[in-house]
Amino acid sequence: MQHKLHIVTYALAAIVAFIAIRIEVLNTQAGGMLPNREYRNSDPKQGVVTWRHSPVINERLWRRFLGPRDANGEPVTRPLTASDKEQMRQDIRRGRANNRLLGFVETAGVLQYLLVPVLFVLSLVLLARRKPSCRGVLVAALPLCVSIAACAFMLYRAYFPSLGN
Repeated sequence: MQHKLHIVTYALAAIVAFIAIRIEVLNTQAGGMLPNREYRNSDPKQGVVTWRHSPVINERLWRRFLGPRDANGEPVTRPLTASDKEQMRQDIRRGRANNRLLGFVETAGVLQYLLVPVLFVLSLVLLARRKPSCRGVLVAALPLCVSIAACAFMLYRAYFPSLGN
């Protein structure tokens, strides 16, 4: 039974660590979207705005939403300048990174709210059943540290509240 508890706890710790690290990597690629602190009408009492998928994922959509405009405010059809192309590349990269981050936070990020407490409890059980040796404590403490770190990231980055549902 003790062996199965180790396997389950370490497997869960690996999953939780992967999710937390993946969100941090995606958040960096998206330009630090988390935690979302964009409030409705700039009033924190009204809550965080709903985080949406970016439509800016290719040149056609970039031109439509962010590209240069003519005198009437319509997207221009002229060839893009070098600076326009660079801006477009950055905006598209940021839009795609935003979408990857949002998709992962909506699924695995929200799942962390269930997995982290379970990992914490399993780690405590493992720690309580440990052998009275230095190695036994280290074996039990590693998943506990993962659960505490993942909880800190989850709360600091505000995965669920940042969605603005």
